[in-house]
Amino acid sequence: MCLAFTVMASTTTQALDAPAALVPAGLTPGQTFYVVFVSSGTIAGNSSSVALAAFGQTQANNNIETAKITGWKTLFGHDDGTTSTTIHTAVSAPFYRPDGTRISTSSATFWAVTHESVINRSEDLSTHTGNIWTGFASNGTRANPNDDTLGGNDFASDGCLVGLHVVNQWSAGALTGGIGCTASYSTYVISPLLTVPGPTGGSVLPFN
Repeated sequence: MCLAFTVMASTTTQALDAPAALVPAGLTPGQTFYVVFVSSGTIAGNSSSVALAAFGQTQANNNIETAKITGWKTLFGHDDGTTSTTIHTAVSAPFYRPDGTRISTSSATFWAVTHESVINRSEDLSTHTGNIWTGFASNGTRANPNDDTLGGNDFASDGCLVGLHVVNQWSAGALTGGIGCTASYSTYVISPLLTVPGPTGGSVLPFN
């Protein structure tokens, strides 16, 4: 298996003010976090990396609260070498579902096999069941290119990698979607780094 992992080089990520409805209980002004949801809509696994990249923000725009944020990213690994699992590892911010349930405490535990909670909420807070396109392994690395990654170059004709969150872990070892990965499934979508606004609605200096 050929693995590739891209990480943001910058260590000065600017957090965006989070809408009040997306701030998890217990966080205080200045604390930073990410929100991850499963798209309520679906997209074909043989889509281009450009289409997959744009899909996340399109899905976020379906909900009044998530639409207040720009910069949502679809998480996927693609045949063309694109790996969008570029979480800023220098920030030890926790990850939450849009309903405020914590998934993991940091990027290190997010890109691990087991999570604290199942990622099964969509941008509209509905509960998701079923396959979720990934094309990446549990640690965020791109899967076997031109076979298990998304994009349609299904060398072994056995489908592409999906997640199926029936337990608290990435189930990235499952291959499905038909020959050429033509089926349409949901994707994981992640926010940019967010911060809890100050009392007057303005940002305060983030701490982690």
